[in-house]
Amino acid sequence: HEEVTALSGVTKGKPRQLGGSGSGSSGDGTTNVASDTNSKISYDIKAWDDSDKFQALCRGENLRSEAYISSLTCYHDHRGEAYFYLMPAKVERLHHDPEILKFHHMLSDAEIQEIKKIAKPLLARSMVQGMKGKGNTVSNTRT
Repeated sequence: HEEVTALSGVTKGKPRQLGGSGSGSSGDGTTNVASDTNSKISYDIKAWDDSDKFQALCRGENLRSEAYISSLTCYHDHRGEAYFYLMPAKVERLHHDPEILKFHHMLSDAEIQEIKKIAKPLLARSMVQGMKGKGNTVSNTRT
């Protein structure tokens, strides 16, 4: 059976202002970013932090605390729909903010095979812009 992951509330909050007032670089790969000019909140971003976290996640390491993980739940949800009263959706909460939910057993094996059959001729390897306008190229690090 297929599992579906959904994102909701991804656009919560104000976009961060990068550059201008409230931002600065210390020259050591660290950038100080304030969420807006009226905010006192700031934090340090190191260029290698994202890469290290990405690599750790790819290795299957868990970057969340045990307390946070224990706050995540699984439940059955009818979503206010008559069909789901008879067969409620199996929902797993993966993250609180932004809310990320995983829906289990939403498609039958036959439905999965039909979707694959329809989609296969439409799929192509993604590419990124080459350096200095040399066209598109395949990247093993960007997906």
